[in-house]
Amino acid sequence: MDYTSLANDVGVNAATIKNWLSILEASFIIFKLAPYYANFGKRVVKSPKYQFIDTGFLAFLPNIEKPEQIMRDPLVGKIFENLIVIECLKQRSNQDKLPNLYFFRDSNGNEIDLIVQAGR
Repeated sequence: MDYTSLANDVGVNAATIKNWLSILEASFIIFKLAPYYANFGKRVVKSPKYQFIDTGFLAFLPNIEKPEQIMRDPLVGKIFENLIVIECLKQRSNQDKLPNLYFFRDSNGNEIDLIVQAGR
C-alpha cells in the first residue's frame, strides 16, 4: 500500500494513514492481507492489501444500494475478491487456525489473489 499517495489524497501525512489503518484493523473493520514473498527476490510486491471484514459496508462506500447495481459497478471484481478472502478468514477462525492467508503480486502486475499456507 502506498501510504504517501493515500495521505496526499486525504490531506494528511503517511504516519496518520498508518495510525488510522491500525485503528480500523484493531476494530475489526479491515483485515490486513500480507504479501507472500518468501525467497522470490526483489521483483515482488511486499506491501499489504487491506480487505473489509463486512462486505456490506464495502458495498455501501461506493453507494451500491440495490443488488442489480453490483454487476454494473467497476469494483465488482474487487468486492468479490474481498468476499472470498473474508470467508476464508472466517472459516480458518472457526476451525481455530491461524489465518495464514497471503496474496502474491510481482512487479509486472501478475497476481494471485489468495494463498492459504498449510504446513511448510
